[in-house]
Amino acid sequence: MSENSVSASIVVFKSPLEEIENIIVKLQKSSFKIKIYLIDNYPGGSFSTEFLHKDVIYIASENVGYGAGHNKAIKKIVSNDGFHFVINPDIDFDYLTIEKMIKKMIDNPSYSLVGPRLVGSDGGEQCNTKLIPAPLNFLLRRLPAAFSNSLFSVYMSKFEMNEYDKKQPVFVPYLSGCFMLFRNSSLRSVGMFDEKFFMYPEDVDISRRFFEFGDVLFLPEFEVMHAWEGASRKSFKMFLIHITNMALYFNKWGWIFDRNRKDLNQRVIILNKPNKIL
Repeated sequence: MSENSVSASIVVFKSPLEEIENIIVKLQKSSFKIKIYLIDNYPGGSFSTEFLHKDVIYIASENVGYGAGHNKAIKKIVSNDGFHFVINPDIDFDYLTIEKMIKKMIDNPSYSLVGPRLVGSDGGEQCNTKLIPAPLNFLLRRLPAAFSNSLFSVYMSKFEMNEYDKKQPVFVPYLSGCFMLFRNSSLRSVGMFDEKFFMYPEDVDISRRFFEFGDVLFLPEFEVMHAWEGASRKSFKMFLIHITNMALYFNKWGWIFDRNRKDLNQRVIILNKPNKIL
């Protein structure tokens, strides 16, 4: 494999065919040859006959969860040098964004994980710069915004790193898992998604591990659209899954006494000093 080999994984569960087709078409427009892994977490579902292309690999799966689904692809490519995209099915982007993000990683060998600016289908910005959360951060994000903003606006603003100029690259310890670009050599060193998390905190967990290892950056020059649905706010079942997995996350890292949350969040200040970012 060449130094610049590129792959991407998309985990789907009853996802609309047109969403998947849109992403695959955009990836295939790239001048980089991208091996695409489509992991279908819906038992009995099958898109296998829809994507008969040598660079699209369909993997039928039980519903193993988001991170575990992506790991099925990562295990196949992690020994290769190059880069790997993790992509939600509800994402849209200009294919040139893919080109430019790969080139950015090539030009900056210290970058181990990067994420773009996220906007909703309504054009509103979605925060992709967060500190490592404490339990209170999680609780406040579950409460009505009018309540949390009125009483904890300063606390939540700090958590979302709003004191930084987000028109510039920012070192961050927590990126959204809806769209990530990994360096494969860093995946070999840090490890893949923790499969004990069915969904939700797997992105916090892998982001913080990468941030402890090397450079994790929010790069606002790249923009993708994320049609976020907030399933756990609409479905009691998804809410319970969210609660259960966040408990697993805090059980792993610590509730009040997280073993390195304070140090990692302090590192944000050090790394984001003027002229530090390339």
